[in-house]
Amino acid sequence: MAGESRTTQLAKLSRPRLYDALTRERLFGLLDEKSARPAVWIAAPPGAGKTTLVAGWLESRGSSGIWYQVDAGDADPASVFYHLGLAERALTHKDRKSRPLPLLTPEHLADVPGFARRYYRELFARLSRPAALVLDNFQEAGGAPILNEIVRIAIENVPQGVCVIVVSRTLPGEDFALPAANQTVTVVDWEAIRLNREETRSIAQLYTRMDERLLDELHERSGGWAAGLILLAERLRRGARMEDLSAPDSLQEVFGYFAGELFDRTDAETRRMLLQLSYLPNIPASMAETLTGNAAAARLLEQLYRRHLFTDRRHGSEPVYQFHALFRAFLQHRATIEMDLDQQSAITKNAAGLLEAKQQFEDAMSLRLSAGEWEAAGKLVLKVAPQMIGQSRWRIVEDWIAALPEDQVASNCWLLHWRGTAWIGVNPPYARAILEQCHRVAHGAGDLLCEVQAAAGMVEAYFLEYAVFTPLDRWIPVLEKMFDLPDGMMDLNAELRAQSAMLIAVVYRMPDHARIDHCVRRVDELLRSGADVNLRVTAATYLTLYGSFTG
Repeated sequence: MAGESRTTQLAKLSRPRLYDALTRERLFGLLDEKSARPAVWIAAPPGAGKTTLVAGWLESRGSSGIWYQVDAGDADPASVFYHLGLAERALTHKDRKSRPLPLLTPEHLADVPGFARRYYRELFARLSRPAALVLDNFQEAGGAPILNEIVRIAIENVPQGVCVIVVSRTLPGEDFALPAANQTVTVVDWEAIRLNREETRSIAQLYTRMDERLLDELHERSGGWAAGLILLAERLRRGARMEDLSAPDSLQEVFGYFAGELFDRTDAETRRMLLQLSYLPNIPASMAETLTGNAAAARLLEQLYRRHLFTDRRHGSEPVYQFHALFRAFLQHRATIEMDLDQQSAITKNAAGLLEAKQQFEDAMSLRLSAGEWEAAGKLVLKVAPQMIGQSRWRIVEDWIAALPEDQVASNCWLLHWRGTAWIGVNPPYARAILEQCHRVAHGAGDLLCEVQAAAGMVEAYFLEYAVFTPLDRWIPVLEKMFDLPDGMMDLNAELRAQSAMLIAVVYRMPDHARIDHCVRRVDELLRSGADVNLRVTAATYLTLYGSFTG
């Protein structure tokens, strides 16, 4: 499912099961106490064991719900609501006939808080109790004010039996000051989550046996930091002496540990596979083998997971692995050192292609853009823009196109078309300015189909603004060009959009137009087709207006 990598059912979630080997009742009990409030905010450094702790606690309490991986794209609230809707349908096993949760369509943008309140009330009502909504890696959104606002609204609307858990590297900011003051948000900070001596013992004994003196020294050197403890314990297991170990108290030192103990000591083929796999944010077992060309790749990931070496695993139709953010960052840094530019480009293309095949378009686009693969990125925009805009995720389309070179966008009528279309429901005058440019470029290139679609967008923008209709006179002749297109050049969506735009334009400006009856019949036929539901709603509105105007 597209977007599945962003959300996970708690019932399917599997993390490194350190909590099975240690008694975390201190922290489990703390979370029991805190979860009596509507929301828990867990703030601690990377590698502190936040995710493992929450996953273990939820599983031990039999909670259902949604685990949401926050990223930079969640500065767009439409993306948040879209992915939550996907997760809800998967979690509650909704069939295709049931009503999905709503999308944040343009008409709701004037009152996003009101939409969010209605959305969360319905979402929480659909979850079986006890339930949780976990927002992991919350810091990745960069403190986007709109995300903070809709999360605050979620917390304010949490019913009995449901808890919102925010997992972040940072404490809640000023946007959450009022919920904190009202004690609806309770914070579990680094001091609370830091491992105590007995928890250190439980984890260390997974790796090696040691006497009390060594245990005390290991606990002091790791400072209660789970990632540092695992790295130190792994070194001891391999025969290092305690006096040779230093405390891993910075990310630079962690990278050094990764290099010295987990990477450089492996064989060349294993190192190659790790570097290649780091290009994937989530790694299905089959994709690991395809990307690396080595059937041992999936076994390598399983070994890392079972040894608790900074690798998570989720269950599904097949195991899906994920490197800890610290480990992945280290591997990607080493990839820039170990691989030449041609090798990096080749693995990026392969990884992006695999992600596209799995419909993980956002992750694929991130790779394309980071590697400067502008042509491939542009093609991906054209492939998925209709779908993204239909899901009300127009902001992502705009951000992707804005990331492309200006000359590439300015010379491509279809990139301009989808950029203009993305803005129609949000800012019609701005959309028309872009569609004007699109029409000029399409006309110069002799692309009749793009000309027609640009004209259809212009009609939509004028009609949505509902202020002046005389400019439609200019675009009716452009829309008439659709009748000169070869059969089959327009798919159902393109034809419905063009025919319905033609219909409403002539109804308002040329009611005696010779093609009006044809447009009415064809729009009526296309309404019964498999065209996009949003286009059918718009076309049905236009057809109703035609009936109202003509009787």
